[in-house]
Amino acid sequence: MADGAVDASAGVRRPRESLAARAGAAVAAAGARLRGLPPLAVDLAIAIAMFVAMVIARVAVADELGDRFLAALLLNVVVAGSLVWRRRYPLGSFLVNTAGLIVEAVFVGPGPLTPYAKKAGRKHPPAPPPPG
Repeated sequence: MADGAVDASAGVRRPRESLAARAGAAVAAAGARLRGLPPLAVDLAIAIAMFVAMVIARVAVADELGDRFLAALLLNVVVAGSLVWRRRYPLGSFLVNTAGLIVEAVFVGPGPLTPYAKKAGRKHPPAPPPPG
């Protein structure tokens, strides 16, 4: 029975579904659920996840930053917060994200994850058309 399972009702041997096929089906189902979410909710989730990751990276080096730690956290809010509006106001989001990145690099020191927030802000699928 290593190559297949026995269907008890018909007594017919059928091949088992491979792990790759099950994983592919799970990824496709997850993608379908994500496409059903409102774009603003997806962008908010991305912004929150990015903010949490950037804060963790900053807390890890808080002693090195000293007095600049609070400024670094506020700039993390600016950079991650700009991701919320990346679909509705792409140019504004890009400009705010870029300004936050520049200010952070000049006055605080570049964060290890800030450039990735920049990439997340510009790489997105187009918003789905409105229903109706």
